Amino acid sequence: MSTQVKERPILFSGNMIKAILENRKCQTRRVIKPQAHHYSEDVLGQRKLYPCSGPDDFGDPSKAIGIPWAVGDRLWVRETWWDRKDRLPQVQDLNAVHYGDWEPPKDMAYMHYRRPSIHMPRWAARLFLTVKAVRVERLQDISEADARAEGYPDDSPIRIGPFLWFRGLWDSLNAKKPGCSWSDNPWIWCLSFQRIAI
Repeated sequence: MSTQVKERPILFSGNMIKAILENRKCQTRRVIKPQAHHYSEDVLGQRKLYPCSGPDDFGDPSKAIGIPWAVGDRLWVRETWWDRKDRLPQVQDLNAVHYGDWEPPKDMAYMHYRRPSIHMPRWAARLFLTVKAVRVERLQDISEADARAEGYPDDSPIRIGPFLWFRGLWDSLNAKKPGCSWSDNPWIWCLSFQRIAI
């Protein structure tokens, strides 16, 4: 078992970036792929997930789904961004990088070209996270406290609780993906993290 800290990218939407920056978000949930069929703990307490490929795979360590993150791993956040270093500058910073939660002024002399988060290089990242815990659960097993830790906006003009808010957020991001909607109740990785001050 390796204890080496890994560094890897993770994607977040603009609203979730804002929640991280406002210290409202310290958890994220990601669908396990492939979906697990069996879940167990061995005698050492290590969690094992087995894919939906059939009952013969249950208990076979070679078929277990590996956990992609470990406590202490560092995540650099990929977000929608603009890179202005190849364009004529209209502000003082020649190498300005603007992020997805930034809106360009309406009177700007030229257009910015948005770049999708998937293409953000590490050098442009402004947010770094440390993994504090990783667990496996069904999506609908989320508690109200965990829904709040997903970035619930306490000052929202629409007064719904954290649980219903998270359900709506989840489906807005995942409902169109086969097997990933709230009603599908997929197995998920639940990551707890802490923002690193850089």
